[in-house]
Amino acid sequence: MIIGKTHGHRGIFWFSLAAAIFASVAIGAPSIASTVRVEHAQSSEIEVEQWQVADICFRATLEESSNPFDVEFGAIYIGPSGQRMKIPGFFDTGDRWISRFSSNVVGRWTFETFSSYPPLSGLRGTVDTTPNTRENQRGALVIDPNHPQRFVREDGSPHFLLAFELDWLFALDYDNPDGIPKSERILRHVRDHGFNHVVMNVYAYDVGWPIAQDVPPRYFYGRPEYSAFGGTNQEPNFSTLNAKLFQNLDRVVATMQVLGLQAHLMIYVWNKQVNWPDMYSAGDNRYFDHVIARYQAFSNVTWDVSKEALDYGRCDIPYINERIHRIRSQDAFARLITVHDYEYNSREAA
Repeated sequence: MIIGKTHGHRGIFWFSLAAAIFASVAIGAPSIASTVRVEHAQSSEIEVEQWQVADICFRATLEESSNPFDVEFGAIYIGPSGQRMKIPGFFDTGDRWISRFSSNVVGRWTFETFSSYPPLSGLRGTVDTTPNTRENQRGALVIDPNHPQRFVREDGSPHFLLAFELDWLFALDYDNPDGIPKSERILRHVRDHGFNHVVMNVYAYDVGWPIAQDVPPRYFYGRPEYSAFGGTNQEPNFSTLNAKLFQNLDRVVATMQVLGLQAHLMIYVWNKQVNWPDMYSAGDNRYFDHVIARYQAFSNVTWDVSKEALDYGRCDIPYINERIHRIRSQDAFARLITVHDYEYNSREAA
């Protein structure tokens, strides 16, 4: 299921995105996703353009009884002017751990890893950030310091936000290991029609309202057989996370950055029948913290704590406030944070 929704007007316009979007997709076409990936064991010196993402990969194998998603791992980066960033890393899959980095300034950065697992601690290297050469790369979205009701990019260019919602974007190329041709095509289509933001879920399952009966099965992405966690949505294993889901989402967010599209990432969604872990539980925090660690280095990310924040009885204001604080305490890049309203802003004016 793909449902499009435009934002920025009083009315909301729903429409189905059908065969015209995907008619000329070449399955298996290479993705334009642009992330520099370097094995630390092969080189401790990395070069990356300003605002571009670098994945520095480390290798370590835990004992079978250990949960890699619960291991503390990250790196402290020291910049050319002495600036310091403590950036959480994340377990990816197998024996691979990633420190994901980007810089909004040009110059040399040094880093040293830290971890609760000693073999992953004390590893060092350098990252040389070179001037940006990409037309669509203008830095993160920030509040205009001179006009606080306006947005600008880090390079000072003005930004008028116009968003399009793609709730099942995470699913289009989930099973394609070679690229994301479906995702890329629809994202280009959205961009070419004037939108610059995409409102998107990390994961969704199904809707509670009727859907058209004439949607061809190849365009239906609801009720996926996987979850954001281990197992299925019906029987999730909250002790682990679905690495394949996040690896595909990496490709999508990276492609959006190349295309100049902001990823308005809804971390939770309450109205898509997702079987979420209990609030504040270990499984809940494990998922939430992984999302923040994994996507904060992308300059095109805006955090959205939850879709329909208070409308489904799933959470309360203290929980939303705790999640906001949790982002701010872990996001070394200080990306913008929002909450899909549904009474939150009117009840929590401060």
